[in-house]
Amino acid sequence: PNGIAGGLTLGGDLTLDTNGIYLGGTGSANYLDDYEEGTYTANLLIGSGSVTQSESTLSYVKIGKKVTITGRIRIDTVSSPSGAVDLPLPFVMETTSFGRNEIGCFGCAPFNLTNIDTDTVFLRADEGLSKAFIRNFSGTTEVDVGSNLTANCGFRFSFTYTTD
Repeated sequence: PNGIAGGLTLGGDLTLDTNGIYLGGTGSANYLDDYEEGTYTANLLIGSGSVTQSESTLSYVKIGKKVTITGRIRIDTVSSPSGAVDLPLPFVMETTSFGRNEIGCFGCAPFNLTNIDTDTVFLRADEGLSKAFIRNFSGTTEVDVGSNLTANCGFRFSFTYTTD
């Protein structure tokens, strides 16, 4: 009851033993070392001014080093927001040799922002941080989106990133 002596293989693709679970073989590359599902509160970090959020709970699934985030943040009221807008992440972004990590897929679908082409809004994260930057391309330059936030605006998220 407390362990599997000698291991148990089901259909050749799933092996359970005292070390854990292996998928598709028993090599180290097949070892499932981490699986987690949950939610977290993602209150946006604003450069200056403030916002009040009515929706701020995002969901995540972490499998090994890959983390997938889904959900929506809705802003009800604003008070002179400007500058950077940062999205907290539940796990620290992977450390790479590049110093910067792009977040998989489009990741961020804004709604009701003012004076901005919402097709140019994107997420970016620097290594070793537990936040992503919500940014906009203005021509070829990355710019902050804080001044584009209005009452009843927000973001829909669905993206994947890698953690250490």
